[in-house]
Amino acid sequence: MDEDTNKVIEEDTRYFKDLEFLVDYKVYPYRIEFFVYQTCPTRAADSDVWEVWYLGEMGPVKDKKDAEVFAEGALKCDGCSDWDFHPGDKGLFGDTQEQLRSCKHFCGRNGLQNLGVLLFQLWDMGQKIPNWRF
Repeated sequence: MDEDTNKVIEEDTRYFKDLEFLVDYKVYPYRIEFFVYQTCPTRAADSDVWEVWYLGEMGPVKDKKDAEVFAEGALKCDGCSDWDFHPGDKGLFGDTQEQLRSCKHFCGRNGLQNLGVLLFQLWDMGQKIPNWRF
């Protein structure tokens, strides 16, 4: 029986609140694809309630559809992954705005550590892939 390798098995969103990233993902029989958004929790006006805001081209935005994708990636069933931290459509040699978007800013050692922890946790999600080999 042939397996449809492009059939989406699961599609969901996972919020890594402590790391300040939100990830949309799709699971296929042999891979899982990720769309990573950087978040900036913001306290609602005159309230102790924190809201999730996303980073957009001109600063924080409330709606994810207006946010910039921080990174796109795919993890394959053999444990290898590919990441694009410049998901603009003009590549590395695009216009100035595209080049600025490719420059990722991290505040201190902790910001870099959060990215590393996120990538490890996304790799661990490989267990969702039906043909995962690890």
